[in-house]
Amino acid sequence: MIAGVDNALPIEPIYVNGVFSNGFLCELTDDGPSSLPDQVFGLYFGWAKVDMHGIFKVVVGIGWDHSSCTAKRNIKLCLIDGSDDYVSDQAMELSLVGYIRKLSSKGCMDMEILEEDKSIASASLYLPMFSHHACTTLSPEASIFTDSAASDDEESSPGISASPSEDNMRYFNVMILGPTQSPYEGGVFKLELFLPEEYPMAAPKDFFVQLGRICLDILKDKWSPALQIRTVLLSIQALLSAPNPDDPLSENIAKHWKTNEVEAVETAKEWTRLYASGA
Repeated sequence: MIAGVDNALPIEPIYVNGVFSNGFLCELTDDGPSSLPDQVFGLYFGWAKVDMHGIFKVVVGIGWDHSSCTAKRNIKLCLIDGSDDYVSDQAMELSLVGYIRKLSSKGCMDMEILEEDKSIASASLYLPMFSHHACTTLSPEASIFTDSAASDDEESSPGISASPSEDNMRYFNVMILGPTQSPYEGGVFKLELFLPEEYPMAAPKDFFVQLGRICLDILKDKWSPALQIRTVLLSIQALLSAPNPDDPLSENIAKHWKTNEVEAVETAKEWTRLYASGA
């Protein structure tokens, strides 16, 4: 057992929606002040999906504030793998999958989340008993690509699909269809995408299975934690539509494209037929 993980207990997932502000989650419900059972009290961990920022590991303290006439539930949240500043005042979906300990206080506003708690949660969320629950937050993002062709704007992102691996929820299998009226039309390009532990502070790792690495500025110096996986894949698809020989991965291919574009396009078509036919 990984050190500290024996202090974590798996639970039936608890789902909470709210807005994150000043370190606390303000719960949003349709049928009352809280969707959480009264007995939910203590320190939990799990996943948070933030609309504009992706998926985060979180530790969450849930308690009660009895300082006023009416008891008020407090939900204190701490991001393990990101900065609170990036998600402040953002809507958030929580999936809590494990329990660490009871709170040292009765739920006052200054409830403390320790570094030890964050270490336990971070290590636990790599284990299959906890990580498989991440599909409840990761899958909706992946479905953006498969459902895009049926969206109101049918040309917004056609020909892109992504699905997380069952063994590692940070690993995605991706397919991009070659854009029409491009040298890559008719091709089926398979990609592997991996979210490093530092994500979203660090860019995803992305490369073509058939062709190797990808030269894309948002995967390098232009990366921002505000970008989504969907943005990365749409940018790769756009790169297939309009290759940029001024920012090449291969200097030889860029030189060929600049000096004889017609011949370079024919070479791209032939390579697509040979290596990305989908067979």
